[in-house]
Amino acid sequence: MKKHLPQLMLLVGVVFCTFFSRLLISPLLLTVSTDFEISYARATSLFLFTSIGYVLSLILSGFISARITHHWTIVSAILLTSFSLALIGLSGTVVWLVVGFVMLGIGPGLYPASGFTMITRLVGQKDMGKGVAIVDTGITFAFILAPLAAAALLPVLSWRLIFLASSGLVVVVGILNAGYGQAGHFRGTPPNFHNLGIIFRNRAFWVVACWLSLLSAATFGIFAILPSFLVLERGMNQDFVNAVVGASRVSGLFILYGAAWLGDRWERRRLVILVFLGSGIFTVLLGMSSGGVLLLCVFLQPIFGAAFFPSTFALLSERVSREHQNIVFALVFSFGNICGVGIFPFLMGLLESIGYSEWGFFGLGILMLSSLPLMRFLQARAD
Repeated sequence: MKKHLPQLMLLVGVVFCTFFSRLLISPLLLTVSTDFEISYARATSLFLFTSIGYVLSLILSGFISARITHHWTIVSAILLTSFSLALIGLSGTVVWLVVGFVMLGIGPGLYPASGFTMITRLVGQKDMGKGVAIVDTGITFAFILAPLAAAALLPVLSWRLIFLASSGLVVVVGILNAGYGQAGHFRGTPPNFHNLGIIFRNRAFWVVACWLSLLSAATFGIFAILPSFLVLERGMNQDFVNAVVGASRVSGLFILYGAAWLGDRWERRRLVILVFLGSGIFTVLLGMSSGGVLLLCVFLQPIFGAAFFPSTFALLSERVSREHQNIVFALVFSFGNICGVGIFPFLMGLLESIGYSEWGFFGLGILMLSSLPLMRFLQARAD
């Protein structure tokens, strides 16, 4: 594992940039909607446009990696992300803003299938959970720093300059990966009807796709709308909210490693059950509570989501053949992103417009708890 740390750290940088770029809109959403004079419900549709671009890119990523290798697919992902941030920062109309957000999905969407395939090849199946945990620290840092950066910079910079500065940071990471990335110099497997038929007959794929959709809504989806919910529905100060939401994600750094360590020593099925019970209960409480209890839930609810990803992706990778892994990861991320990161925030925006946003949290939490019986459909490991 130690000899692969430099390459894994490069992937940490990629993951941080692709997630930071998409998470940055959440703490800036009210400011952007005010600048363009659009309603909050309409502004939440930007998440849906990003998800559409993300899913299209995920589907095409197998064809691209089959042509230019996983390494250059990841470099392309980070450079397209930088371009999209610059486009958003320079947009003068809602149309160009939408184009920028579609591009903000297309760039990061090239990463997951190639990234997870590279991690598997680098560290091997035995250390898959640890490898994912290391790389996923980039996600946790993005969750922490996106709202904190917005809270620190918005009083002195416009939201446009924040996006442009972020674009410059991302392109530096892209150059570093292009010059120093040594992993992933092999081609992916493009999707075809034969491969898709094998994958779609695998019950583990459908189980994890369902779980990822719900956990994406409980992590990325809730993060996307939580600042606006706390400001509009609970009357909190925007700067205070951004600081609290960022601080609430710090625990994810420790939970990731703890979950990976526990997943390698404890049955992963038990860990997933614990994650869904905790996340479902605290998601319900987010919508039903107020005051100090609400702030406590803001800190406790993300803990369980952070624990989900290392064990679940290790669980899935054990149940599909190596040649199909990049396709499987692309497909499950497609389901998770369109449902959890696109549709859920959009629906929450609609519920907020009619005064029923609390029911969105309640419904999501109940769905998560109801999904636990799917565990029985996980079959044995792939040969």
